Formats: sequence, structure tokens, C-alpha cells
Amino acid sequence: MTCSCEERIGHFLRRVRQNARAREGEYRHRIETFQEGIRSGAEEIAVRHLFRAGVYWASYDNGSHRSPSAAMTRDALSGHIAREYPVLNALVPRVDEAIQTGSTVDDPAQMLRKMLRRGGTNVPSLLLANAKREVMVCQKALERAELVQQRLLVWKEGVVVGDNPEAFCIVDLHGDGDGTYIQ
Repeated sequence: MTCSCEERIGHFLRRVRQNARAREGEYRHRIETFQEGIRSGAEEIAVRHLFRAGVYWASYDNGSHRSPSAAMTRDALSGHIAREYPVLNALVPRVDEAIQTGSTVDDPAQMLRKMLRRGGTNVPSLLLANAKREVMVCQKALERAELVQQRLLVWKEGVVVGDNPEAFCIVDLHGDGDGTYIQ
């Protein structure tokens, strides 16, 4: 036999549980969206640095060329990445896409101007050193994004909005209508 008090509390608890589940789902979705944003931002940074490395490699491969073309950059990048950094091969098509759409911010002639103006015998080693530095920055950006994603996975698993609320009847005091109470 249930009383109206128990029914009211039961309805209230169901609403609280539904709201908690809805908030939990919303928070999980926010974390997933944040993860995707982190991943995409890190890949954009990596693509930019790979493009810069490709410019340095293109200039190195073509006798310290002052303004390597998009094809020269693409060929140099794909060749060096395939040989020296096969882990980054998946990003080369994104760099190609960025070159074709013109979404790269850096101008190859501006990047190389200061370095090639001085001339000298150390230009090839400077070009290679700058290319390696850009690849290292690219790798570090991807590693940092991976670490953040792992932490966010832990956050996602730990999303618990509230405990499962329950109601326990400790004492049942209801009147019979004649002034006596049943316990």
C-alpha cells in the first residue's frame, strides 16, 4: 500500500534522475565537441608547420631556390616526409590541399629572403635545420593534442552529474482520521 507522499516523492525522484541523465549527456557531448576542436586545431598547426618545412626542403633540394613553387614544395615535402618521418605521411594530403586552396598564410619568398640574402656556405645547413625544427614543432603540436584528448577521455568517463537519488522510509506516521497514528 502506497500513500500520496510516497508517490509525490517517487515522481520528484524520477524528474531529478531524468534531468541528471540529460545533463550528463550534454556534458559528454560538450567534451566530444571540445576534443574535435582540439584535434582539428592541432592538425591545422601541424599542416602549417609541415608547409613551412616543405618550403625549406624545396629550397634546399633546388639549390637554394629563393621562391619555390607549389609543385616544388609538394614534391620536396612528400619525399622527405616519406623517407624521414613516415608517421606524418597522413598529413601530406592536407598540406597539398592547403597549398591548392591558398589557405597557407606564409609566403615562401618572405620565409627564405633573410636566410638566402646572406648567402654563404652555411645556407644548406640552415635550410635543413629550419625544416627539422618545423617538423619537430609539428610533432609536438600533435603530441600535445593527443595528451589533451587522453585527458578529455578520462573527463568524459568521469562525467557523473549527480548520485542516483533515492528515498527511504524511516518512519511512517499516517493518521487514521480518528486522531491515532499507525507506525
